[in-house]
Amino acid sequence: MHKTERWVLFPYLAMDYKAAEDWLNQQARAGWRVASFDLKGWTVYLLPADRPDIRYCVDLSGEKARNQESYLALCHEAGWGLVETVRSMNVFCTLPGADPAPIQTDPGLERDRFERIYFRKSWLLLLFMLLFPPLLLSLLWLLLEGGDPAFWYSFPLFLLSSPEGVFSALFCALAAAVVLWQLGSMLRYFLRCRAAVRSGGEMPVPSARQARLRGTGEFLLLIAYVLLLVLRLVDMSAPSYPVTYFPEERDSLRSRPVIMAEDVGLPPGEVLGRLEETGSPLLQHISYLDYAGQGIATDSYLSCLEPLARWTALALRHTSELPLAPVELGFDESWSYTGEDGFHILLLRQGKTVSRLSGAVDWTAPALREVLRTRLTST
Repeated sequence: MHKTERWVLFPYLAMDYKAAEDWLNQQARAGWRVASFDLKGWTVYLLPADRPDIRYCVDLSGEKARNQESYLALCHEAGWGLVETVRSMNVFCTLPGADPAPIQTDPGLERDRFERIYFRKSWLLLLFMLLFPPLLLSLLWLLLEGGDPAFWYSFPLFLLSSPEGVFSALFCALAAAVVLWQLGSMLRYFLRCRAAVRSGGEMPVPSARQARLRGTGEFLLLIAYVLLLVLRLVDMSAPSYPVTYFPEERDSLRSRPVIMAEDVGLPPGEVLGRLEETGSPLLQHISYLDYAGQGIATDSYLSCLEPLARWTALALRHTSELPLAPVELGFDESWSYTGEDGFHILLLRQGKTVSRLSGAVDWTAPALREVLRTRLTST
């Protein structure tokens, strides 16, 4: 059964306007015509051709407003009717019964036009998009953190500890890859155009496969951006809050990798403590404050991979406000701090679990080692 309509992805960027023209003419030769462009030009709606002489021409847009009317009039006189302007590309179709002349007849002028209205500003814009985020982050680091190197550990740890943060990091990595690819591709194509025109040839047509991949990459980036906004809205609509535990809920709390008062020989209070769980598929963060005595704090990080756990331990060491010294307690890695007022900190890693304990407890005491191993690393 012959199809009567098609919606097709149109993943072409302005630098690949020659490849877009080739693809549209392939569709015309196959018996299709463009009815409309949808989704901001990312999809094209095709219908069966109603005449056999349909051809398409794609030219860069960007003419100044005062020149646009005369430009379109000249194209109409040459036998081309404007279908739509899509992502800085004017898509023209042959007028019924016309024998159209080429819109661009001088390769040298076409190359100059490509450089003037597209290459210069687009390449600089992409370069700005690539450099601005790290420059802004560095500026915030200097202004808000005073140039403290610990920021470069705490910030990634913050990102990894939430789904939104992980997705934001992946989005930034994808955006950087797409922008770098476009920068390189655009520069190579510009140099190819200059070499072709100097040798007396015409503007080259980019590789159809590479052109579609470049456009698809940007399309996926836009989808990822929309998903990031949705994730942000979901996170704002359902924020997480700490949960308070009472003595009758002791059993459910014992299933968590935290240290309770009874684990270190202290009597529990009327309220056991407050627990908060955040995290992502990569790194789960469980924070618990036991109200016994002066308070016992546990921050456990459960990583999906052991290398990530090692990095988490490294990050916690560098972001600690108090100096941590290595100590041998039988764990994969461990560091401790002992204050003159009896305040102690223990940072340990066993496998994919990293825990930071603090409070008026001697965490290095031999009697506690098995307790720590059982409570923190057996999850």
